[in-house]
Amino acid sequence: MGEGMKKKLKTAVLIMIVIMLSACAAHKAEEAEVEEKALLPEACISMNGTEPGWVFSLEMKNLEKGDQIRIETDMVHMPTFFRMTEDDDVWNRLFAVDTLNSGKRGVFIVNVKRDGRNIFRKKLDIGFSDRAFSSQELRISQSLLERRIEAVSKGGERLRMTLAKSVRSDEIYWDEPFMMPVEGRLSTPFGARRTLNGGYGYIHAGIDLANKLGTPLSAANSGQVVLSEAQSLTGNTIVIDHGLGLLTLYAHLETMSVEKGDFVERGQQIGTMGSTGFSTGSHLDFETQLMGVYIDPYILEEKSLELREYMEREE
Repeated sequence: MGEGMKKKLKTAVLIMIVIMLSACAAHKAEEAEVEEKALLPEACISMNGTEPGWVFSLEMKNLEKGDQIRIETDMVHMPTFFRMTEDDDVWNRLFAVDTLNSGKRGVFIVNVKRDGRNIFRKKLDIGFSDRAFSSQELRISQSLLERRIEAVSKGGERLRMTLAKSVRSDEIYWDEPFMMPVEGRLSTPFGARRTLNGGYGYIHAGIDLANKLGTPLSAANSGQVVLSEAQSLTGNTIVIDHGLGLLTLYAHLETMSVEKGDFVERGQQIGTMGSTGFSTGSHLDFETQLMGVYIDPYILEEKSLELREYMEREE
């Protein structure tokens, strides 16, 4: 074989090798691109709870430690920023629906930033039911009205209440359904739009259950007492932490039989019904809230085990 033929053959072999390497590199690039696309985050609403006063769950997959999740929303009282601190296969977060979101076609856009660049954006379709809340007008003496306004302005009491309601323990203390703390007549429903003397208005965060003075009250579920004290506005008040931002509040009590730091069991007596603080008669103001947003105590009673299932996914 001549030198010219050898050179041609060698060149052809080199060209074939280059073509094969290029094809292999292209194939690997395609595989990497497919893998990268497959690992992009996913987001969906995984709990049907778009009623004001209840909750829904955002579920995400394919997140990495350090990812920043940002929510664009026009909804009221809704957290909008999260950071992944662990490597988890699935990420779940519960969102409570404030009563002021009633009837809204909410904007809820999920964004994910990784290593300084935006890698994911998705608009989730959420429409909140138009829930009707009752109106309640109370006529009270001017002195009682002034007493209420003064009570609201007491910074020290408000701070202690705010701190108690801000507890976010990292475990769930209960495994049975929530119960009503007492039997009584529903004198004010959840979310009622209340006015005093035709002008001073606010939203009633819980429910009022009326019964005779001294009626025993029970803990709605197991948990730890994070506040037990007399307040000017809510009278003798107990707040119980049930875990992961779920709290119950019992106000206007005549007596309190538990102290801050006590662990109580579901159904355990914690005090008696009264009319302390800003109150026009013997009743219990019973409030429930999740992550700082008030939810409907009756829905919690009905769907508490479903809620626990989703709370367990957050742990």
